[in-house]
Amino acid sequence: MKKRSTCLAILAMTTMLFAACGTKPADVTPTDAPKATETPATTETPVATATPEPTETPAATEAPKATEAPKATEAPAEVELDITYDFNKLVYQGSYGTVYEVKADGSIDLQFEGQYQEIKLSIPEEVDMTYCYAVTVKAVSSYGPLSFKLYDEGGNQIFVEYALVSDTPTEFKLSPNVAETAFGIGLMALDQKDDFSQYKATVYSVTFHMDEEYAKLGQEEPVI
Repeated sequence: MKKRSTCLAILAMTTMLFAACGTKPADVTPTDAPKATETPATTETPVATATPEPTETPAATEAPKATEAPKATEAPAEVELDITYDFNKLVYQGSYGTVYEVKADGSIDLQFEGQYQEIKLSIPEEVDMTYCYAVTVKAVSSYGPLSFKLYDEGGNQIFVEYALVSDTPTEFKLSPNVAETAFGIGLMALDQKDDFSQYKATVYSVTFHMDEEYAKLGQEEPVI
């Protein structure tokens, strides 16, 4: 009881003090315990964005090919002004006591049986002798002189050179002044000899030299 009386006395005194000061004691309202902070809702894991398929790289445009330079126009083939008779394609007109043989190197071997024996060959039609100003005969004739002739279309002799004689292959350049067109050539043994079995001659080539007017004809190189 004593303790209760003491407490009441203290309470009375306190009341009196607050009254004297004109202040009411504040109602002590028990403070609510702070509400626990709500845990924020778990953020949904974003759906993985699909990686876009790589755009196809457009094929590299081929570099334009260099334009080929136009080919130079070929100059027309020059007309051959030196035409060599091809004994492999000779046209045989006949012979008098003469045997011939065309060798592998294109030369022609002649064996004469007597004086004035001769072989005649045709000149190809493609060789227009009107434009021929010279003829070169390359030959060996050591036993006796070899004669070179030209014949017209009628078989008439229009040119002759008698003195073709040499122990070694020699080029004899002749200058026939032929007004008519020559159609044939003749190769003839000239001198009388004791033993014509020794009279052999080899003609390596017969070349016709044509002038510039021949080139103007625009002919192709003749096939002989």
